[in-house]
Amino acid sequence: MLQIVHLDHANLAAAAAIDASFEVSEELSVVADEAGIRLLPKAVTPYRKAYHEAGEDLRDAIGSLDQVGFVALLDGAVAGVVIVALDWTGLGLIDCFAVDPAVRRSGVGAALIDAAKTWARAQGLPGVRLETQSNNVAACRFYERQGFVLKGFDADLYRGEMPGTREIALFWYFWF
Repeated sequence: MLQIVHLDHANLAAAAAIDASFEVSEELSVVADEAGIRLLPKAVTPYRKAYHEAGEDLRDAIGSLDQVGFVALLDGAVAGVVIVALDWTGLGLIDCFAVDPAVRRSGVGAALIDAAKTWARAQGLPGVRLETQSNNVAACRFYERQGFVLKGFDADLYRGEMPGTREIALFWYFWF
């Protein structure tokens, strides 16, 4: 059974331990023209992508007035986590989204995104936004299935932290 509960100190360690890494076998090229923004997949030599530890971000969401964390429990075990915050843009910002690799494509991610949307709507916000990368093709396809629309990109955003990277920041929006 799938349940969505609030992130708290009791489930924090398990939520922080979720493996958010993913296998990259294709990357997306971004084409912007009069038709809009299009993503074109291209095969690459496979590699594994991992992100920084999210423990501190998750801890900060507990008890906060401007953000909340949700945890997905699948048969009682922590299977996913998401944080949604009030963003300076006047939207909800979805962040620290991770689903255990063993249960991806099982509805856990969709349930977490729905919880984030519900929270943002309850705050009176007009929508939510999130950022992902051009090498996270599965996530891009997932966000499209959840009704998000790609509205922007930044080819240089990650170069300060990762010189020589090919990753492009992709900005997705969902309007209520």
